[in-house]
Amino acid sequence: EHVWLRTLHNEAALQTREIEEGWACLPAVDMAVHMATSLRFSNSDMSKYVMWDMDSERSMATWWNHSAGRQAVERAADHLVTVQDQGGNTKQCHQNAYGIMKAGEHGGSYPAATFNTYGNTGGGDLCMAVGVSTGGKDGWSNNMNGWDALARAAPRTSAQSAIPHRNGMLGPCFLHDGRVST
Repeated sequence: EHVWLRTLHNEAALQTREIEEGWACLPAVDMAVHMATSLRFSNSDMSKYVMWDMDSERSMATWWNHSAGRQAVERAADHLVTVQDQGGNTKQCHQNAYGIMKAGEHGGSYPAATFNTYGNTGGGDLCMAVGVSTGGKDGWSNNMNGWDALARAAPRTSAQSAIPHRNGMLGPCFLHDGRVST
């Protein structure tokens, strides 16, 4: 638990654009807090993406810290961020110092930039989040909504196949041009 973007997992898969089995990530919190300024979600061939600047109030104690719990994330102030896609389209979305979706029934998805202060996303709105848990933990429950980009679990389950991947944004976690990318 609490390993997504916090530990090195399945290192060999990070050398490829397609992760055939399981999931992979690198410990990206320190890099995201101290070195990077932007986050980018892209598909595996990088032809589609969304990107935004990460919250200026993020810290090692808050950023992508799911174990801080739902109540702490819900109390965090929202900040507007401009999300841009590969075509130059933009949308104002919400994020907080945790970079985690606030909506209590959405599992605490992260990284996240949401449609509203409650913590929703919607099809085609450019606001995005990565689903990190199929069950409830750290005070969140999970109705399987709010999963715009899916942190891949192996093998793909029928539940995962049924989740609409908005804007075709499904891809592995990797470092790209100094930005934290998934």
